[in-house]
Amino acid sequence: MTFWNLKAKHPFTKKFFLICLILIFYLNLLLAQENLSQGKIIITERADYSVYVEGKYAGLTSRETRLYMSETNLGTGAGYLYEGEAFVLQKSRKNGHKAALPIDSILPISFKFIPAQDEEDIENPYQPQIFTEDEGYPLLRNFPILPEKAFTPEDVGKTWKGKSTIAVKPKPEKNATRIPVNAGFKYKGKTIFNGKSVNHVEAAFGLRYKGTDILGDEELIRSEGGRKADIYLDDAKRPIFIREKIDEEFFYSGGKKIKHRGFLLHFYSYTGNSPIQGYYAQTSPSQNIPSKEKNIEITPNKDFEVSKTKRGTMLKLKNLQFEPDRAVLLKGEEAKLDEIAKILKESDGSFFFVEGHTADVGRPEEEKILSQERAKTVIEKLTEKGISAERFIYQGAGGTRPLAPNGTEEGRTQNRRVEITIID
Repeated sequence: MTFWNLKAKHPFTKKFFLICLILIFYLNLLLAQENLSQGKIIITERADYSVYVEGKYAGLTSRETRLYMSETNLGTGAGYLYEGEAFVLQKSRKNGHKAALPIDSILPISFKFIPAQDEEDIENPYQPQIFTEDEGYPLLRNFPILPEKAFTPEDVGKTWKGKSTIAVKPKPEKNATRIPVNAGFKYKGKTIFNGKSVNHVEAAFGLRYKGTDILGDEELIRSEGGRKADIYLDDAKRPIFIREKIDEEFFYSGGKKIKHRGFLLHFYSYTGNSPIQGYYAQTSPSQNIPSKEKNIEITPNKDFEVSKTKRGTMLKLKNLQFEPDRAVLLKGEEAKLDEIAKILKESDGSFFFVEGHTADVGRPEEEKILSQERAKTVIEKLTEKGISAERFIYQGAGGTRPLAPNGTEEGRTQNRRVEITIID
């Protein structure tokens, strides 16, 4: 008796077989969706340049932004989706000083990248990414442009050109403006960066804005000057570090001129279950190298909960007690941070985002300040336990995101908390 004959004589067996087929179909669908996620790109963008207004020195700008973007493969021909956030910090490090930095704002990032066979297939070859959320980050779009094949020693000295877009924000309070540029590149060969062998590429381009960005700063009418860049790439041709030397001037309606002279630094790292394979790895998937990942099993306890978020792994400190209306831990509370410190030390996360929360029982501005100071206190205690302060960024949300109603003491207790997210 064949299997198919068995199904015909036993209706239950046939029904069971169909159910199995359906389950297998949905299981494969879920596994396929799981495999679409390729990992995360972490970027630190650091500005350090002198500002001149109307030809007179107006001070030094030191600004830092940390970005994370998840990469999702949308399927054959559909491209890649990048989603994440930019944490714009209130200040930057000076003279190499290591400190946790407060956040000024958190801005959304969302764009799609569809690889094209030919430049003519791209609607805008300067910025082929299609943004649905664009607050000016990342600063570099479609940059660097690289040859399709892997670099060889015979390529040293070879040059090429490519179209890119640079986002600028000379007036921080205004919208970011996107400037199309045609950059020239030159391969310099292999070198050592941070103890690792990398590919070194030089680039140069002029910054010639002509008022073309309808979403940008409406007062910015043109720009002059240019940039030179040193670009360091891993073996998958993913950027590891880009140093831009800038000397540029921006002209505004009404005659105002702002000049920048100094450096922009871009640091890249890659995390996740699979190699980055889209825009940030400009080579064939077979040549990709793994993203860094350190799987750590985090077990929650009575003092903290663990959850997965789009940002990473969140540790919610739910029983940490402070003095009333102060950012001072009660006696004995610091010991509750021992397990947290151990987890963060073992973590391979790029950085840690600490956010303080209060109950909504007072003035919103005072609550926000208190929650930020409590987040800072937690960071100070963790750094005393051996974690580098520069890995932390923080902010206070006050009572704006309650977990429970504030009408009861139990609810207010739940709302008074500190959350630590490992950006991984």
